[in-house]
Amino acid sequence: MDAISVAVARQVSHSPVMLTGSQIKTLRTWARIETQDELGRRAGVSRATVARAEKMGDKLPDHLSVANMISIVKVFEQAGAQFYLPQGDTLVQGVHIYYPPRPNQLPALEAKDEAGG
Repeated sequence: MDAISVAVARQVSHSPVMLTGSQIKTLRTWARIETQDELGRRAGVSRATVARAEKMGDKLPDHLSVANMISIVKVFEQAGAQFYLPQGDTLVQGVHIYYPPRPNQLPALEAKDEAGG
């Protein structure tokens, strides 16, 4: 490993956001990234890496390097997802995710007038 790689590895030795497999799958759907392959291409990881991560369900995908997790998180941030910790919480309690409303969502159904049907 060259000196630059070592410096980068030290900087990202702890990811600020660690997502579970279920969160990755949910965020992929929310971001309208239709396939694991597409997420992999955007994040610079393989489809198999994304598939293994999503299969972890409610567990952290321990096979992902910190750099790969950061790459995946950045894809979701670019789509508009926001990750935060409520004041006083720690990463042990889990990161919170804000999903802004997505454009082109189906409009809400209008309530029918009871009298007019």
